[in-house]
Parts: sequence; C-alpha cells; structure tokens
Amino acid sequence: MLTASFTWNWTPIFSGEDQFEGVLNLCIEMTSRVLAERRLSTLHDLVTHTALARTFDAFLRLAAQSLSQNRA
Repeated sequence: MLTASFTWNWTPIFSGEDQFEGVLNLCIEMTSRVLAERRLSTLHDLVTHTALARTFDAFLRLAAQSLSQNRA
C-alpha cells in the first residue's frame, strides 16, 4: 500500500478594500520526513528493548516483541 503525507495550509486573500478575493492553498509533501521519523523511532525502540539481552535467543525474542508492536 502506498501512502503519502502532506501538510496543508489555507489562507484567505483579501483585496485592498478588505473584500474577500479567494483562498491561497499551500501544500507541502512530507512523506520522506514522516518515514524517517518512523524509522528512527523503530530503531530507538528496538535498541531500548534489546539492550539488556544476555543471549542471542533472548535478543531475538525481545527484537521480535519490539517489532511486533510497531505495525507502521
């Protein structure tokens, strides 16, 4: 599934006589930023949850638990 993230901003436009003339619609595509923030958060959670593992099996179990909580 492809998703995209956007930030929208609408601003009314008025003439010199304070008469409404239209709307300025600004849009910024933020998909890269949103994905980067999600990935960084996932890595942080993964490191936090696996830091105390003392065996490889414990590490794998904790890593699987951490990743299963993050569906994004």
